[in-house]
Amino acid sequence: FFGPLKTDYGYHLLLVSERTNCPKLDGGNTKMMQTTGDDVFGTLVPGKQVGKVNLPQVVIDQVGFWIVVVFAGGLVAELAAKMANTI
Repeated sequence: FFGPLKTDYGYHLLLVSERTNCPKLDGGNTKMMQTTGDDVFGTLVPGKQVGKVNLPQVVIDQVGFWIVVVFAGGLVAELAAKMANTI
């Protein structure tokens, strides 16, 4: 569902159509639809739940990412130091 929506205050643009993987906030109702023409704020309706979070994989991905960031930052710092010494 995309805006614009007309209210008493003017037109508003709604960009979020569905929030997935958040059942503890919305239960099974994760999709917002305008059910009638005068439904200004939309109605949450059942959406498709896409799997569960694989916590071990998220942790492994985060650790790998930060190892690469620290290593790359060290390389950039070393190169900057060498360039500063030659100037």
